[in-house]
Amino acid sequence: YKKIAGIKLISFYAKDKKLKIITQDAIIRNFLLVKPHRIVCDFKRDTNIKSYIKAMGKNSLFTKIRVGNHDGYYRVVIELDGHYRYATKDIKDGYLFELK
Repeated sequence: YKKIAGIKLISFYAKDKKLKIITQDAIIRNFLLVKPHRIVCDFKRDTNIKSYIKAMGKNSLFTKIRVGNHDGYYRVVIELDGHYRYATKDIKDGYLFELK
């Protein structure tokens, strides 16, 4: 896995169609939105982080990662380069998302 983005609370590692999200925070919900295709994940933590945006470029399935603060949680938006379904799995140090 190659690190593609990260802030103090959360890091993102990609390999092929997999995205490993490393965090100590519990995921509250995750869902898919379109135009552009993206995975949205909410993580439980009352924090005051600055908005974060990282663009990956054209050669990545994961084209942009955004992190923003909300009341009682923070939201991660992972923009995709096309139409995918995905599966999610809890792993020891976070979560694994696999595009299908």
